[in-house]
Amino acid sequence: MGVWRPRCRPRWGRWVSGGIGGARCGCFATTTSLAATPALWPTIERALERTRYFILLASPESAASGWVEREVAWWREHRSADSLLIVLTGGGLVWDRGANEFTPGSAVPPSARGWLSGEPLWVDLRWARDEEHVAAHHPRFRDAAAALAAPIHGTDKDELVGEDVRQHRRTVRLARAAVASIAVLALAAVVGGIFADFQRREANTERDAARSLALASAAVSLIDEQPDKGLALAFEAYMLRPRSEAARAVLSALLNVRERGVIGTLTGHTSTVFGVAFSRDGRTVASASADRTVRLWDVRSRRPRGGSLTGHTSTVYGVAFSPDGGTLVSASTDRTVRLWDVRSRRARGKPLTGHTSTVLGVAFSPDGRTVASASADRTVRLWDVRSRRPRGRPLTGHTSTVFGVAFSRDGRTVASASADRTVRLWDVRSRRPRGEPLTGHTSTVYGVAFSRDGRTVASASEDRTVRLWDVRSGRPRGEPLTGHTSTVYGVAFSRDGRTVASASADRTVRLWDVRSGRSRGEPLTGHTNAVVGVAFSRDGRTVASASADRTVRLWDVRSRRPRGRPLTGHTSTVIGVAFSRDGRTVASASNDRTVRLWDRAVLWRDTAELKTRVCRSITGLSEDQWQLHAPGIPYRNTCASP
Repeated sequence: MGVWRPRCRPRWGRWVSGGIGGARCGCFATTTSLAATPALWPTIERALERTRYFILLASPESAASGWVEREVAWWREHRSADSLLIVLTGGGLVWDRGANEFTPGSAVPPSARGWLSGEPLWVDLRWARDEEHVAAHHPRFRDAAAALAAPIHGTDKDELVGEDVRQHRRTVRLARAAVASIAVLALAAVVGGIFADFQRREANTERDAARSLALASAAVSLIDEQPDKGLALAFEAYMLRPRSEAARAVLSALLNVRERGVIGTLTGHTSTVFGVAFSRDGRTVASASADRTVRLWDVRSRRPRGGSLTGHTSTVYGVAFSPDGGTLVSASTDRTVRLWDVRSRRARGKPLTGHTSTVLGVAFSPDGRTVASASADRTVRLWDVRSRRPRGRPLTGHTSTVFGVAFSRDGRTVASASADRTVRLWDVRSRRPRGEPLTGHTSTVYGVAFSRDGRTVASASEDRTVRLWDVRSGRPRGEPLTGHTSTVYGVAFSRDGRTVASASADRTVRLWDVRSGRSRGEPLTGHTNAVVGVAFSRDGRTVASASADRTVRLWDVRSRRPRGRPLTGHTSTVIGVAFSRDGRTVASASNDRTVRLWDRAVLWRDTAELKTRVCRSITGLSEDQWQLHAPGIPYRNTCASP
C-alpha cells in the first residue's frame, strides 16, 4: 500500500508471508497506481478480510492516494490499531508526543490520523530507494524485515533471525528428500486406472470437435451462393460443439438468409478496456483503455476508424460523444480531460488541465457546449467546449473521491456521486450547489442517473441500496430501495422514467418501479459473478448487464426474463456495456483488451429457439446433399419433425 522499488518487494515476502515453525500468514499488496474503480474494490476488500496485519508503505505518494486512503479507512473500521505496521519509503514521519499524533507534514493518509493511541512501530526503508540491488541477506534489509515480521509471528526479532537461518538449512534437507518421494508417488498415480477413461473421453471430444470444425468450414464456403445449405451445416456444427467457429458460421448464415445480425470482436487495445460509447447515429463506437489510448470503431465494418487517439499519459477511464457526434471527450488517470475531433481523429487543442488527481468520469451537456468531469481530487469541473477553458472555479464540497457525474436533460443541473456517501446537485449557470448535499447513504456512492424529465435522480451505493431523490426539493423520494445483498455499482433509468435498473456485486440485476418505490418482481438472476454495469435500450424494453463472469446478458423488461442465452466470448471481466440509439446493437468493454459488438436480432435463448430460427428460413438437407457437402460425417436431418 504505497510506493517501493520492485527489486525489494519479492524479498519482503520471505519474512512477512513466510512461515516460522510451520505457521504462515498471507501477504496482499496493492499500489498507488491503481485507480479506485468500482469493479476492482470487491477483490481488494476480500483480500483485506483475510488479512491479519496491514503494512502501510508510507510515502508522500501513498498519503495522497485515494485508493490507499480507502484501504486504511477500511482497516480502521474493521481492525485494531495494533495490526497496522508502517514502513517509511519516502518523505518523513514525525510523532508529536504532546498531541499524541503524527505532525501535519508526515507521510500518512488521513485515516491513519486520530486513530493510534500511542507512537506506532515503524521501519525506515528510505535508504532502499537508492540501492541498485537489495537482497534478502542485505544486513540492513534483514534487520528491518525481522523488526516487522516479529509482531506478526509473535516472536522476538533476534529469535526470528536465528530461526530463519535454521529453518532454511532444514528446508533444504527436507526438500531434497521430498523430491524423490513425490516423483515416485506421482508416477504411481499417473499409471492408475484413470488413464484409459481419460483417453476415451479425449477421443470423443476430439472427434466431435473435428466434425464441428469440418461442418463449420463447409458452411462458410456455401454461405454466399447457397445460404440455406450453409445455414443447415452451420447449425449442425453448433449442435455438435457450440464453439466460436460454429457460432460465427451460424450468425453469418442467418445474415445471408435475411435475418439481420453479426458479432464483431474489435481488437487493437493492449490493455483493459474500461469504457465504450456509441455515437448518436450508431455508426461509430469509442473505447477507453488502460493502454492510454482512445479508439474509434466503424460499427458496420467492425474495423478501426484510423489509428489510436494518443495523448493521454496514463489509463483512460471514460469516453462520451457530444450530442451531434462531432466531438469525443475522454477522462484519464493523468489528471486531464481531452477533446477529440471525431472526423479528423485529432485532439481539439491542448488537454483540459486543472484536476489534481485521476479523472474518473465525464459527461456532455445536452446542448454539447459544456463538459462535466468527476475526479479523485474531490471536485467536479465544468469546461467550455468551444474555448476549451474551465467554466469558473471547481465545484467543491465533496470530501472524498467523486466517481460519477450526470447532466439533467435541460442541461441546467449536474449531479455527482462521491465516496463521501453523498450526492450533490450543482447549478450549471451559477456553478453553485443546489441546496445541501443529498444525504442518507451510509457508504460510497458509485453512480448517479437523471430521469428524462429531470425531476428525479437515482443513486447506487456500496451500502447495498438504491435511492431516489426529488431534484426540486432535494429530499429522498420515499425509503431506500432495498433488496440487493451487496454493493450496487450502477443505475440507469428507462426512457419513460418509470423504471430504474440496478447492477450489484450480489450477481443480480433489479428493476424498480419509480412511482411506488418497489421492486418489479424478483431479481434478474443468471450471472455467476458481480454485475458492474447496466444500460437500457432506447425503447425501454431491454436491459443489458455487464458482469465479472465474462458475459453480457439481455433482459426483457416486461417479462423480467433473459432475452436469449448469455453473450459469451469475452475471456475476462466485462466492465461496461452500451446500446446503440436504435437498440439493435450492444457494445461491451472488457478486461480482456477487446470491445465486442452484439446484434440482438440473431440471439437465441436455447438450441430449440435457434432451430426454430434456422428452420424458418430453410428446409434442411437431403442425405445426398449432406454427403456432397459433408462427406464422411454421419447424416443429421436438421429440420425433421420430432
